This record gives sequence, structure tokens and C-alpha cells, in this order.
Amino acid sequence: MEPVGNYLFVGQRARKHPMLSPMLAHRIALKVPIPIQAKDLRDELASRANVHVWRVDLRADQKIDSVAESMRLLSAHERIRANEFQRQEPRTNYVKTRGVLRRLLGIYLQQHPAYVKIETAEFGKPFLASSADAWLCFNVTHSGTQALVAIGRGRRIGVDIEQVREDLEHSSLIQKYFAAEERAELAQLPSPDRPRAFFDCWTRKEAYLKATGRGLFTPLDSFVVSTRAGAPNALIRVEDDPLAAARWTLRDVPVAPGYSAAVAAEGKILEVRCLDYAAAWLTESTGGPPFGMN
Repeated sequence: MEPVGNYLFVGQRARKHPMLSPMLAHRIALKVPIPIQAKDLRDELASRANVHVWRVDLRADQKIDSVAESMRLLSAHERIRANEFQRQEPRTNYVKTRGVLRRLLGIYLQQHPAYVKIETAEFGKPFLASSADAWLCFNVTHSGTQALVAIGRGRRIGVDIEQVREDLEHSSLIQKYFAAEERAELAQLPSPDRPRAFFDCWTRKEAYLKATGRGLFTPLDSFVVSTRAGAPNALIRVEDDPLAAARWTLRDVPVAPGYSAAVAAEGKILEVRCLDYAAAWLTESTGGPPFGMN
């Protein structure tokens, strides 16, 4: 993996993270599972300025529960949702994504993943039902073979990932859904660059809408995001809220080739820490894998 920022599982820069010794950095280079104490993750979120984004390769069968194992963790509602998929591949990816989500929430909450109570708000955003767990905020997304789980503390959060498709009719979608400023900037790009730029913008918009909790009930052209990569805050303007850009942070997330992703959070984000689920061996402070993780 190429170095991208000061993230935990990123090549030679990994040893810069305070949680990693040179020995652990060496294990990263060898792609050996890395022990991470769950307490350290929870302590990092004590600062509301930090956000964790877990990257999940749904093809990593040796690191992710099987469909049958994941199904045992899901709620009755999630199982019903899974059975609504007509095709096997989307159903498998949904079940695995929800299983990983529950594993991760269980780590942060110190609960068995099957007992984590997840409910859905009016416009479809998932949240933790127990008031005792309300300090932990999360969002989840998957596309193709990749999934993301974003986790923060005491703030609304949203994340989106999309597989870049060259065959999609990007031009008509840009004209239909994007704001005038976005359309003008994308029109200036060379034709070969537009598919990637379209998906970059789309994920930024989706991440913000998922964070607000209203999803696509908010018109996509009612706010403007940056069309350029790497902006410290890609949210430029919201039509009916002139202070929104100061109250939200919207950033790109480095993901697998062929995908675009973004994360949005209420307030300022000092660090978006990306973690690779398949590379981590999560442990409690007692030293053993929690709740059957191995």
C-alpha cells in the first residue's frame, strides 16, 4: 500500500503512529496481523476531534466471518433485509458488512456484537438504540467488494464509498443532480478524468447527506462540494444554511484502487485515522481476542 497520510497501516509511515513500535511497523510490512488494544481506540475517541474509518475488503475470507457466522450476529430486522436481496453477491456483501459493523461496535462498546442494539431513524440512518451507548456515533457503507465503517464520539457522522464505473452515463447525472458550480468545474476537465471526478463528488455529497441523517431527501444540487481532491474541507456551501461549511468537515478517504470514498462529521476533524480491518487483531486490555474474535 502506498503511503497516504499519517495512518496506522500505511507502509513506512506507520511507525510514526504513537501506538506502534518498530517491531509492529515491521509486522505491518510483512502483512502480519497487528494487535490493537480496544481501550486505545476508545481513548482516542475521547477527543471529539478524531474519527476512525475502518476499511474492509469483503473478499478477505480468512479475516471476515462467513455469511453463516455473520448472520448469527444480525438482528431479526437485518436478517429480513438480507433476505430481500434477489442476487447472492449483494446479499453476501450486505451480511458480511453488517457482521463487521457489529464486531467493531462491540469492541468500542465492550459488548457482544449480537447484543448491540441498532435502530433506524426516520430517513434510514442507523443509530445505537441504548441511551448508554449514545456517545458512540457511526455510519456504514459498502460498494462492490469494499466496505467502510466510520466511528466517532458525540457527533453526527456519515461515510460513503462507490466503485468507479466507466460505463455509467456521468454527463446526464451531473446535469440532473449537481449544483451549477460543480457542473461548470467538471465540464472543464478532460473527458477521461470526468468519471473519477464524478464519483469523488458523488461520495462527498452522499457522505454529507448521510451525516445529516436526511439522505437523498435533501436535493443533491442544494449544496456545493469541492470537485478537487485533497481539500481539508470539501463542503463549500449549503443553500439554506450559510454557516454549514463552518459546522461540518468533509474529507476524502484513501481506499482501494477503482473506488472513491469520503467521510463527513459534525464539527472540526483534526484526524481521520484509517484502519484496515483485515490487518488488525483487536484485543482487549487483558490480551485476548474479545467476544470470539480470532
